[in-house]
Amino acid sequence: AQLFAPNKCKIVHLEHKDANEYLKTGQKEKFVNTWWEAKPYTPAGILNLSELGNSLYEESFCETCLYPWSKLNDKTYGMRTGELVTFTSGAGMGKSSVMRELMHHIMINTNDNIGVLALEESVRNTAFNIMSVEANARLYIKEVREQFTQEQLKDWQNKTIDSKRFFAFDHFGSVSNTEILDRIRYMAKALDCKWIFLDHLSILVSGQDDYGDERKSIDILMTKLRSLVEETGIALLLVSHLRRPTGDRGHEDGREVSLSHLRGSASIAHLSDSVIALERNQQADNEREANTTTVRILKNRYTGDTGITCHLYYDRNTENVPTTINTTERKDFDITCKTTVEKQQLYEVEIKYIWQGEWPDHWKEVRIPHRKKRLLDKWQNQCPEAEFMFIVFRGDCKKAWKIDAHVLLTCEVKEVANRNV
Repeated sequence: AQLFAPNKCKIVHLEHKDANEYLKTGQKEKFVNTWWEAKPYTPAGILNLSELGNSLYEESFCETCLYPWSKLNDKTYGMRTGELVTFTSGAGMGKSSVMRELMHHIMINTNDNIGVLALEESVRNTAFNIMSVEANARLYIKEVREQFTQEQLKDWQNKTIDSKRFFAFDHFGSVSNTEILDRIRYMAKALDCKWIFLDHLSILVSGQDDYGDERKSIDILMTKLRSLVEETGIALLLVSHLRRPTGDRGHEDGREVSLSHLRGSASIAHLSDSVIALERNQQADNEREANTTTVRILKNRYTGDTGITCHLYYDRNTENVPTTINTTERKDFDITCKTTVEKQQLYEVEIKYIWQGEWPDHWKEVRIPHRKKRLLDKWQNQCPEAEFMFIVFRGDCKKAWKIDAHVLLTCEVKEVANRNV
């Protein structure tokens, strides 16, 4: 068909082998109609948008998990499978700590398996790092672990890595790009990992001598990682370092990060769905400033919104744990108060960011994550006389559903998008 001028060649799609088969089955008129309804040949990939019809509204399935920081969700609407998200910053800014927070957050908020390729640490340290978030203590430090009983350590282990949902890459020394790609593919297809963390890209490139050109190496590796995400449908959360900027002020002094600071060529920026930078002035005289990280979105393909989203404070006064990030998710009631008659009132607050404008007619129910059952149990066991309400806010917090907790006690638990509500 490519040998002819445009619109000179038409394609007939037949249900049977040829015209003779139509005659033998008594479908002469059907063949004639099919012949004259043939459409002009168009090269693959060229489509008249009117042909989409109702298929335009058939949403392709992807799992979404909100970030633990609400302001980041305001711009991104969370993390999604099928996307490649790159986190970047200067040295010592807390990239790995943020990754651990996200691993733990995904564990709590989904039922999915999680893959971890942490190339700067052993799998033992990876296990302790995940447990550290649950314990709110730096269990990866031997002296800190010794402050806790074996029963406490086992409890944190049972709540995290013993869930059998974490799979880590046990590497020995230098690893090739092919080996890493094979392990990610295995985690995705054989172990059903929906969320995979790769920390970090720079160490992969530095360990290769196949090409001798860092820019070319990054281009090739990023292209293969992007293709792997498309092939498997996973969410790949990637860590990448920044190149050292020119001038006297570096990123460790709080310099603002831009896409041009990413190492190598522009492939990291081009092939990532989102690029999120962490900025912090480690050398600030003010302790609060020195421990506050600015989260800046450099690229956001999903919504296009970029810029500063929030600030994360590493609280050194919380059990003396400088690397623990305060998250939005609380393990207790969000609000506790008393009325004038001394009756206790309890509130649990959620923000539904995808709720914009009026409540859509096709949303037939308000869904509360099943993990909130721990609060229902606490209410029933410790303060059953208190009033307990769930408040579900619209994305702009100007409208909300108010739900009496007694209603939830009678609701059935069901699975929606691989999570219980």
